[in-house]
Amino acid sequence: MNNGSALARDATTLNFPGAMFQLAGGLLGGENSTLTNAGTINLTGPAGLHSIFVNNGTIIESGAGDNNDNSGQLYNYGVYEIQNNGGTQLNYFNNFGLLEKTGGSGTSVINSFVNNSGAIQATNGTLSFIKTFNQNAGTLQITPAITFTNGTFYLNGGMVTGVGAVDESIYAEGGVMAPGSPFGTLKVNEYDSYGGPNCTLNIVLGGTNKFSQLAVSGGVILHGTLNVTLTNGYVPAIGTQFQIISCANRANGFDILNVPAGIAVTYSNNGVYLIVTGSTPVQLQTPKISGGNFVFSFGTTNGLGYTVQQNADLTTTNWTYYTNLIGNGSLYQVISSVTNFPQRFFRVSQP
Repeated sequence: MNNGSALARDATTLNFPGAMFQLAGGLLGGENSTLTNAGTINLTGPAGLHSIFVNNGTIIESGAGDNNDNSGQLYNYGVYEIQNNGGTQLNYFNNFGLLEKTGGSGTSVINSFVNNSGAIQATNGTLSFIKTFNQNAGTLQITPAITFTNGTFYLNGGMVTGVGAVDESIYAEGGVMAPGSPFGTLKVNEYDSYGGPNCTLNIVLGGTNKFSQLAVSGGVILHGTLNVTLTNGYVPAIGTQFQIISCANRANGFDILNVPAGIAVTYSNNGVYLIVTGSTPVQLQTPKISGGNFVFSFGTTNGLGYTVQQNADLTTTNWTYYTNLIGNGSLYQVISSVTNFPQRFFRVSQP
């Protein structure tokens, strides 16, 4: 199809295999009805997906392909793959499937209002969103190859995670903001969690220089829940400080704090900090059977005492001494023979 219009006045489904259908120009879509793609459409020239268009299959932009009908509404439940530097000028791009850029070293501009409940990824070049973006469900993994400019970002549900930059203001009505992968910095212009208890910020601590951070160039308005977790057996030393939010100015604080024991949350005009004020909970790591032994590890804090206990029956309180130690700031490994023990349970306490 090189030019003209092919419009469905009744609900119509196209189901072309492979390279059979080449859309090189013109308009294709519904007219007061819905056109559905169940196969493959190869968009190889400047053409438009018109009116209400549902993709349950695959749409591939390649060559000179560019989706340029600014009155169209695309509902993508399948795969929309950009293999060039083309983009979209649809009115609405409603993504419930996969939008991906796999080819072209330049920038593909998504000049559409986006409602995202699916997945978005760029393995080549850059995907650039320049209008209002609504994250409604699913997980949006932000990388430096996915950019947002000139619009507003609404987090209504699902999760936003990753590292890179959202050069827009983020207004969180709900959902989860989880900067890092799981460590690293996500940069935004402003952050307003105006949805109150429906908004959550997840922070992961894995080392003094390995933690997640939200960097805001402008202002922050805080509500909702702060979740902080320790990972990889990391046990922070008393006095360690983490700046989890940096900003120019801040209003309010979190309504709910889910923070490990021994860690305090403090606020200042330039951000939010976690400060280790005491010993943090022991984390058991990688329990496994190795040869004839049961092996597990846990992180320790330098100078603090730990006691390992054992029990053969969890229906009783018959915990008995197994060993104790003084921590040195590294992982301690427990190795116990499984010979002649049908079952055995362990717990670690500090002190």
